[in-house]
Amino acid sequence: MTIQRLIPFALLAFAGLSLGSGCPTIPKIEDRVVEMAVGASTTLEFVADGATNVWSESGDYNLATQIDISQILDDAGIDVEDVKDIKLSGVSYRVTVPDATPNRTVTASTLKASRGGGPATDLVVTNTSERVDAAFDWKTAPLSAAGVTLINGLLTDILNAAKNHTAVANPVVSYTYDGTSTPVNVATQFTYQVRLDVSIVGTIKVKVLD
Repeated sequence: MTIQRLIPFALLAFAGLSLGSGCPTIPKIEDRVVEMAVGASTTLEFVADGATNVWSESGDYNLATQIDISQILDDAGIDVEDVKDIKLSGVSYRVTVPDATPNRTVTASTLKASRGGGPATDLVVTNTSERVDAAFDWKTAPLSAAGVTLINGLLTDILNAAKNHTAVANPVVSYTYDGTSTPVNVATQFTYQVRLDVSIVGTIKVKVLD
């Protein structure tokens, strides 16, 4: 009895699909290729400890190990062969541990970098000035075209190495970050971070109803 009652309702529902068109409309599932953008970031930390008048920090940074592109793409479900673009999307900075000296200010700060060793010559961040006697959240840094070109070139090489399953040539960036610290003749003590944000654009296949 239950089956006999269900069949008429099913036929009625099916007939309703055909009203006005002469035939039932059955949705189809199709594959479509869409673009997806994912972000990644890496952070450098600087500790100003005991410097007077001029604050300066230098070091080396292996961007290929800090930006694990294979893991980023795997998490996003993007095949490395389907990546269309990778580039620096911005640089930000913040103070996480403030200086105890009231009105401590670092002016004319610049971040320079070079690739493959040697002195840092390409300007990345240009002329920031901030009070560092209080912590603050991320602020966008002004960038230089030369530094952006340097980093984007390395990011492209990192992507190509991932596609070719090879090591990245010269992945290390040498950097120098410095500025003028006031009040003068008073030891500086604060912690400062710089974050590089990276954008990766690729394509994925999704199933949609036609």
